[in-house]
Amino acid sequence: MREQSDIDAVVFSGGGARCFWQAGFWEAVRSVLPVPTAVSGVSGGAAVAAILFAGGWSRFYAKFLELAARNERNVHYRNLLRRSPVFPHPAISRESFLHSVSARALRALRFGPDLRIVISHPPRLLGVRLAASLAVLVDEIERRMTRRAISEWVRRLGFQSSVVRASECDTPEALVHAILQSSTAPPMFPVTRREGRVALDGALVENVPLSAVADCRRPLVLLSRHERALPAGGREIYACPSETVPVSSWDFAAPEKVVATFELGHRDGVRFRGNLAR
Repeated sequence: MREQSDIDAVVFSGGGARCFWQAGFWEAVRSVLPVPTAVSGVSGGAAVAAILFAGGWSRFYAKFLELAARNERNVHYRNLLRRSPVFPHPAISRESFLHSVSARALRALRFGPDLRIVISHPPRLLGVRLAASLAVLVDEIERRMTRRAISEWVRRLGFQSSVVRASECDTPEALVHAILQSSTAPPMFPVTRREGRVALDGALVENVPLSAVADCRRPLVLLSRHERALPAGGREIYACPSETVPVSSWDFAAPEKVVATFELGHRDGVRFRGNLAR
């Protein structure tokens, strides 16, 4: 681990609620690592990164657990015939984020690492839901066939990606809008557009957004899924959960599993930190 002094970027992969592992891990290792010059993230990883580097983690964590405890289930079927949302994920995400990231915290992001949020854009010829479903299917097939932690096949379908910098967001609302666009997985999150193009979960194209830190020397990559084998021999340093995390990606109704996932990340981070000292 002698390369840790060269780490100049941190990459937060997607994974929804699994990304609470990343938060626990980062809280354990940040004091022994150089301050990164750039940070990239997609989906839940982008949200975690923004909150951590804005200094609002404790407020976000408490609010999310409070809202998750009040949320009985992840699909409110009774709302199918009402005007209320069927999926609670957007509202819980938005309220937790705005509770924790103030205008002052947004200024902290501007003076901190360059936070880059990755959003995906489907090919225009495909319908939104078909494109999203196809991307998920292709990604899963690739993972099973190649056993790679990083996917490559979805781009060949015509998907593209774009980057929104936190420094470009003038208000907390603008920042949370970009993060929710990076997390848009129909039907749980409503589909919106950015600069005329449909905006979808950045993880559909690049679950590990390394292209957004291509200008950096040595990124530390934080995955959210347990991997039996991590990429080796490249410029990146990888870290992943030591076991399957307790919470699933879209489980916003199990605060005890969120806590267990965060604590697993913290334990793994302490172990990683110990390896750095050797």
